[in-house]
Amino acid sequence: MGAPQEEVGARLGRRKKWPGDTVIMTIYLPLDLKKELEERAAARRKSLSEYAVSLILKGLEVERGTQYAETKKVP
Repeated sequence: MGAPQEEVGARLGRRKKWPGDTVIMTIYLPLDLKKELEERAAARRKSLSEYAVSLILKGLEVERGTQYAETKKVP
């Protein structure tokens, strides 16, 4: 069995794509949505994983902002 992928990349002088404290997740998407995400990621010169993470982070920021705005309203 070969060396783990991150060790191979490190030996070749490449940075690790994701930090050590990450988790691999499996999600199920409709095929047309996957194709759209791949196109958008390619347009931004990102991998599908990088683009998906950026979308998740943006969604969390929006959700936090919405929750903060709702709790800040004073009658």
